[in-house]
Amino acid sequence: MLATVAATWSKKKFDADADIGPAVETILRSLRQEDGVAPKAVMERLVSFVRALGFKGIVVLVDKVDETPQTSNSSDATARLVYPILEHVQLMEVEGFSWLFFLWSDVQQHYETTLRVRLDKITPANITWTEAGLREMIDSRMKFFSASTVSFDQLFDEGSFDDSVFSYLCHSTVKSPRELIKAVDIIVREHDLKAAPGLVDRQTVETGLDKYSLETINFWFPRKFLQQVYRVGKTEFTNKDVASKYKITTQAAGRKIAKWQELGLVKQEGTFASETGNKPVYRYEVADPRVERIIGRMLDKLVGSDVDEQEDNEEVI
Repeated sequence: MLATVAATWSKKKFDADADIGPAVETILRSLRQEDGVAPKAVMERLVSFVRALGFKGIVVLVDKVDETPQTSNSSDATARLVYPILEHVQLMEVEGFSWLFFLWSDVQQHYETTLRVRLDKITPANITWTEAGLREMIDSRMKFFSASTVSFDQLFDEGSFDDSVFSYLCHSTVKSPRELIKAVDIIVREHDLKAAPGLVDRQTVETGLDKYSLETINFWFPRKFLQQVYRVGKTEFTNKDVASKYKITTQAAGRKIAKWQELGLVKQEGTFASETGNKPVYRYEVADPRVERIIGRMLDKLVGSDVDEQEDNEEVI
């Protein structure tokens, strides 16, 4: 692949018919050994090659790791996919060769526990948006597309918008600028569909967020596991609640919850004393505000529904 890229680039750069692909491939193959030194040697040779062409070095950008068929929104699978690179610290120390990984925040816990990575040497930076930053972003877009005639708060009727409403919008869209724009677009379209006089009211905000949650959530989580969480019918639950709903053992319920946690659907949130005096009982809650909204407002017909047949061939009580 690298040889092909090098050949294509050189032809465009120098407008020549010479094919350097085979030569580059020969160099790379000569360095492909079974020992751990070979990858670093290949990278060093590549840096030398691009510098000869006038570049200062190479930067590899790694993105959308959790969106492949192999990872399927699994934080564990995502962490494992790039772990061999991160584990080999020497690959990060090649002069003129840099890596930039854009990773799901949930993978960090794996690199601190089961898949140990030298985070003291490979320092992670958490990229998050503040409400102030999101407000500035949305106001800037309104200003640009309205030729500086309309601000964001002017979309709403009197008494329907304040800082608390914007905080509510930010929370409902996981503080993502892309998701916030989607939600606002749907809210405005819902207002237009009503064909009512006046500006956007609070009820339209709620209706728009309902529609936004239903339209977008299946792009974030596999439908199969969303349905499982919907059937529990609660935004806060215990292992016993899941076991009772699915008529499975507590051990099988634990495995099911562990999968939901891995996907980022639920999270453990505290404990409380056991009725039998045994070890404390874990309390779980839905982690995504859109899933929480769908369950809390019963927007999907599966919320709280009975389980008609056993799923995943799990053990029956």
